[in-house]
Amino acid sequence: NSAFQSDVTAAPQLVANAINGKPALRFDGGNDYLEAAPSPSLAITGDITSLFVVKFDDFATYRTVWAKTAVNLPRPTDYYLLPNTGIPRVYRGGPAGIGNIDAGEPIPAGSYVIAGFEMAGTTLTHYLDGRDIGSGEITATPVDVGTPLQIGTRADFVTRMKGDIAEILIYNKALSDADRDKATAYLTAKYFTQAQTPPRFTGVRKQGANLVFEWEGNASLEEAGEVNGPWTAGNNAVSPFATTPAAQRKFYRLRF
Repeated sequence: NSAFQSDVTAAPQLVANAINGKPALRFDGGNDYLEAAPSPSLAITGDITSLFVVKFDDFATYRTVWAKTAVNLPRPTDYYLLPNTGIPRVYRGGPAGIGNIDAGEPIPAGSYVIAGFEMAGTTLTHYLDGRDIGSGEITATPVDVGTPLQIGTRADFVTRMKGDIAEILIYNKALSDADRDKATAYLTAKYFTQAQTPPRFTGVRKQGANLVFEWEGNASLEEAGEVNGPWTAGNNAVSPFATTPAAQRKFYRLRF
């Protein structure tokens, strides 16, 4: 499913390096939103799991991530955060009735988090960074009426996203604990785990024809006559390591 905004003045802005070197969409809290056309894959009236990487600037008014509503009614799902507190609330239901469940603790403002919710049968559970932050029962029957799925608002435009959305996952099932942990781990690794900087490794030819290798970290220098080995450990190879060039070619590498 692709989400669009045909009005450029209402389009969220792409921020190329928003979190951990990855992009995000920045919503201004005014008129920014995206819309995905109705489709069977988005008409989720049974179990559902949705996780998202978001940063809310503030909770001055009703904030949202995504919703599928008819005006202000869930058809079948409405997710938003309450003003002032940042407590998440989910409504689900249809023409015969609706129900809602609030989380037991707020989403913090000003920092990226992995938030979301899940409904398994009649039990709806809120999540924050992989933790259960509150659950309850919704017995109303969810119904989809063919409205678009909106990102950053809902159909009456009362709820508004102000902040960044990096990624949204929506599953048409309640994930097992193991699968939900995998989804959370995927988002954590992508957006919150810093990539390790490769260690410095230099080789220069010094005066007197010696080659001198220098490196950082706890590593051992290995050498081989061919790039595919066999590799052997250098004799007393600690940084800096000096060796006299041989008549034949030789390869060096670090092993950590």
